[in-house]
Amino acid sequence: MDAAPGICTQLQDKRSSLVKEVCSIISEMARMLGDTFDPAAVKLIPTLLSLTFVTIRVISAAAWYDAIYKYMYICQHIHLYVYVWMFV
Repeated sequence: MDAAPGICTQLQDKRSSLVKEVCSIISEMARMLGDTFDPAAVKLIPTLLSLTFVTIRVISAAAWYDAIYKYMYICQHIHLYVYVWMFV
């Protein structure tokens, strides 16, 4: 997925409303694309996990719940669970 670098750039923005919207878009893309979203998810997960530790609660909650949790719930691939827990 060619959009992953651009999405990562938007995730690193300091505006919480933008990051929250991007996280919602990620979960919607995962829902719509299903298994074909896996390569992009592998690129996005490190950036999303780094956002879960920021002090701005809106950003950390959106990164965890709106993006990571929903993606894992939608796709349910064991290799991605392992990949996520490697970074935790």
